[in-house]
Amino acid sequence: MEKAGVSPSDLVEGVDTVPNGFHELFRLQSNGYQTLQL
Repeated sequence: MEKAGVSPSDLVEGVDTVPNGFHELFRLQSNGYQTLQL
């Protein structure tokens, strides 16, 4: 987000951010969530 010039306050209300998207993705997958690759 920093590289794109976007701050958390620019996001719509109710959207949360995480420090590392890859770690969050792996955490969710280990909890049974599945991903779609486009």
